[in-house]
Amino acid sequence: MIGNSIVANDDNYTTTVCNTKGLAPVGNIFENDLINGSVFAANQVNFRIVSGTNDQIVIDELGNISLKDGIVSGVYNFTYEICDKLSVTNCSTAAIVITVGDDTNDLPTVIEEVCNSGVDSYDLNTLLPTGIPTNGTWIDDSTGKLVGSIFTPLDVPVGTYNFRYTVNTTACPINMTVSMEVNDDCGIVLGCGAIEVHNAFSPNNDGINDIFVIDNIADVACYPENDVEIYNRWGVLVYKVRNYDNQNNSFRGISNGRTTISQSEGLPTGTYFYILTYKSVDGLGNVQNNKKDGYLYLSR
Repeated sequence: MIGNSIVANDDNYTTTVCNTKGLAPVGNIFENDLINGSVFAANQVNFRIVSGTNDQIVIDELGNISLKDGIVSGVYNFTYEICDKLSVTNCSTAAIVITVGDDTNDLPTVIEEVCNSGVDSYDLNTLLPTGIPTNGTWIDDSTGKLVGSIFTPLDVPVGTYNFRYTVNTTACPINMTVSMEVNDDCGIVLGCGAIEVHNAFSPNNDGINDIFVIDNIADVACYPENDVEIYNRWGVLVYKVRNYDNQNNSFRGISNGRTTISQSEGLPTGTYFYILTYKSVDGLGNVQNNKKDGYLYLSR
């Protein structure tokens, strides 16, 4: 085969009469066409309109579609052809459909959803359709969390809020509304549970309350690191572990400290004292250092 593989793809555009007055072109028909599977420059092809010419619609040699002032609303259909300049008989055709609405510039409402517990901010300008100027004005709907085009939903009450966008052009204002649903579903099933130390247990291997339990300490997303130390009434360290988890790393009444007590016998009934130091992560992702201490009663 001489030349390149060339494919023209159909185009469908929707605009309004108002958009014809001094705004950017409606679109470019070459944007989705391919030579050898890739986009190409307009100078690589010969281009012509096969059918559907209209005095109010201009499609230039670069593929840009422009509407003239005075066009009426309606649906306009064209067929065009592009041919490879390396082989002028190697061509492909496609259809163009241009729907021109009535003389209004109210764009469709955009619906978005964000969470009020995260730390992310959102640029509402990224929601504007292609070709719409970004130098307009966003109007906040009572959240107090919109600065320019940047919306930060942290701590905004759950609900639906409307942000209105207006930009003045040489023709007529463009208006758009973003309907923002603010919820508290940030992908976290439950929030961080509180650290609670159970200060009594009975390690007699009956399957009931055999372990010194610290509620929620194993939730590493909330509490990524901890240290547990346990002392007897004379201040002797009898147990120490990093990253206590109520399972593999757990105190079962057996000493791992430097004591003369036999591990097989276990520690005797009595009052002990614990020191728990742990790190926690707050709602903004900041790591904090914490400490709890108190007594622990071991009963055989």
